[in-house]
Amino acid sequence: MKSGKGKTILAWVILLAIPLCGVLLQMRIERLCADMADLLTLARENTAPLPLEQAIDLWEDHQLLLTSLVTHEETDAVTQSLHKALAFLYADNTEEFYASIDEGQVDLEVVRNFDRLTIRSIF
Repeated sequence: MKSGKGKTILAWVILLAIPLCGVLLQMRIERLCADMADLLTLARENTAPLPLEQAIDLWEDHQLLLTSLVTHEETDAVTQSLHKALAFLYADNTEEFYASIDEGQVDLEVVRNFDRLTIRSIF
């Protein structure tokens, strides 16, 4: 009898852990996207490479997490936009730099809203 009760408790713990992990991962993605958006805004306002380089490093540091939760196409789109913006900045092409930053911010929003947490997406 005791063994059956332990299995029931374990099953409930697992069932509760699944959505909790989903919520925690969603919060992590939200925080990462917010940090990225701040860096892109800073790069745009100052037309400076340092915030953009920091954004690229931050994004690439989280690739494993991102690609486990979001498709490669969405994460790659952000990466490509950031690298294009940096290249245009170094080439002193501010018009294309601004366009690439805007594109990166749109791509970032796609990642942020990719698979919103729902009961269906958890189970």
